[in-house]
Amino acid sequence: MIREKNIETVKEFAMTQMGLYPEGVMYAIVEKEEIIWEIASVNFDKDNFIESGTVHKVLIDDAVKTKQIQSGKEYDEAIGKKLNITAVPIINEEEECISIFLTIVPIIPPLLNAFHDIAPIIAELFSEGSMITITNTKEVLDVQRSELYDIPAVVPGFGITDTAVVTQAISTGKCAHADDDTLIYGPPIRVLAGPYFDHETKEVLGVVNILRPKQAELNLKNLSVNLERQLSEVLTAVQEIAAVSGTIHSNEQEVNKEIEEITELANQIVQISRLIKSIADSTKMLGLNASIEAARAGSAGRGFGVVAAEINKLSEQSVSTVPEIKKLTDTIIAKVEESKIKSLNSLASSQEQVASTEEVTATIEDIKAASVELANIANKI
Repeated sequence: MIREKNIETVKEFAMTQMGLYPEGVMYAIVEKEEIIWEIASVNFDKDNFIESGTVHKVLIDDAVKTKQIQSGKEYDEAIGKKLNITAVPIINEEEECISIFLTIVPIIPPLLNAFHDIAPIIAELFSEGSMITITNTKEVLDVQRSELYDIPAVVPGFGITDTAVVTQAISTGKCAHADDDTLIYGPPIRVLAGPYFDHETKEVLGVVNILRPKQAELNLKNLSVNLERQLSEVLTAVQEIAAVSGTIHSNEQEVNKEIEEITELANQIVQISRLIKSIADSTKMLGLNASIEAARAGSAGRGFGVVAAEINKLSEQSVSTVPEIKKLTDTIIAKVEESKIKSLNSLASSQEQVASTEEVTATIEDIKAASVELANIANKI
């Protein structure tokens, strides 16, 4: 407790102690729920605290009743911070508590204290730059800007209650993210909001926001979309080629089959030529025998001799025709065999083309799937 006669000394001592509180401090004397004296460091929001009329009645009442020092932690809506408050009774000569000496120190979350050390590092980690803010549940408390990216309109005191992703992080206590393509703050951006908590009560005190351009992701996404479209066009063309190749392959198979049939017909012609030669040989022998018999018959067999001569003549013509037929047939067989070899080569080539086209189609399908996955990755970055 403090004796009334020592109050001026305490006031002077309090003024010398203000520099010991980097987070700020306010000293006050409260009498009958009214602040009758106060002094505060420059970084303490004294005006809002006083205008709110908040004197933390319960804590003061306890100190008055017990005449003992009372301490407690309370959140002050007026300045948006949790306060560490110490209430010391001031006692007169009659041992009555006539007023309370208050020491009010804002409780700064460790993350907020470390913001100026950590935020510059994080802000420069992104290739397109970024801006980091830390807030309470109502407004921006501090801002870290990078060389490559900045939103000048966002300053300490900037309200956050209309920012959906931030209020979502505060209400759920979980990290949230959202894209802003409205171009209000320049290029499209991605906002990442992560809540931070009171270590004792586990309540959300505010959020740390990372705002960064997402032009690289958009370029990546557009590239993947264009790649997918171009691959679809190439795939369609390859599939058309595959269909034509399949038709060519089928036609080659039909041609090869017909060539084999022509080869068989040529072989049949050879057989027929051999039969004609055999018949011609037999006919020649028959004509020879007829001539012999006509000679024996004398004048009576003269007519038979004429017939025998014609038979011989016909036989000779047939025999002379057979080599021509054979030569022609051999030529046909040679040409057909040559065509057959070419047809088989063409058939093998068309088979290879079909197989190659199928491989190209499968590869394009894989690349197309990869481009879709690329687009998905771009959306998640």
